[in-house]
Amino acid sequence: MIRIEIKRIFKRKSLYVALLIGIVIASLEAFSNNHIRLKSKDFIDFSNGVYNNLMLYNVGKYMRMLQIIFPLMVTIVFADSYLEDVKSGFIKNMLTRYDKKKYLINRFFVNFVISGLIISIPFIVNYLLYASFIPSIEPKIFFSSPALEARNFLPRIYYKFPLLHVFIRIFLLFIYGGTFSSIALASSIYSRNKYVITIIPFIVYMAMDVIAPMVFPMVSGYRYSPMMFLFNPTGYNHMFIAVPLILITACFSIFIIGGMKNELI
Repeated sequence: MIRIEIKRIFKRKSLYVALLIGIVIASLEAFSNNHIRLKSKDFIDFSNGVYNNLMLYNVGKYMRMLQIIFPLMVTIVFADSYLEDVKSGFIKNMLTRYDKKKYLINRFFVNFVISGLIISIPFIVNYLLYASFIPSIEPKIFFSSPALEARNFLPRIYYKFPLLHVFIRIFLLFIYGGTFSSIALASSIYSRNKYVITIIPFIVYMAMDVIAPMVFPMVSGYRYSPMMFLFNPTGYNHMFIAVPLILITACFSIFIIGGMKNELI
């Protein structure tokens, strides 16, 4: 069944639109950096290597673009697929061959993974572009390298194992990409308008950014906002793990229970 879902994904124009937007933004960010035009010999006495230049650690206009469109990018690809199946009647054909619960679980899983990849791939492309032109110099606290402060995201790992730090940051984006897309998928149980279910994750995303500083002290409010800690090398707290766990569990329960009770299928 997952093989069928994957084939359907590659037939969706929204997949290529979202990928193109993300990759173009990530590529423009890399090629707009003057460091990428330097020759290898120029880095002999220059400590800013790949890990100092990545989009993940430099919040400029291109990073802010992805920061704003993030929930829409991950949602438009496949989150409305369940709604389309119900409206077109295709789901009835699927349920003649597969158990309803299995269909719902697979749909949730595939949507989560593809949505996570949609936001992860641009950052992987950004890393590969920099790695192709700039030496992989390990970041240093001194020698003109922009240092992560003690309150930033896992600074010890960044300085000792920079590639691992990059992987963790991208993996976190993957998890949150799947999480916000799951919100849209769960919403499709109760809404028959694909534009509504697409915009709901965006509203939740923006609301979390607005509410966080109101609920928590202004100084640390950004640490509770996915908009901030996902796209900035800022500090973090236990909530960055708790939020996706809570949302994924809630969305999964709503989608499976609601889907099983849906008499239309």
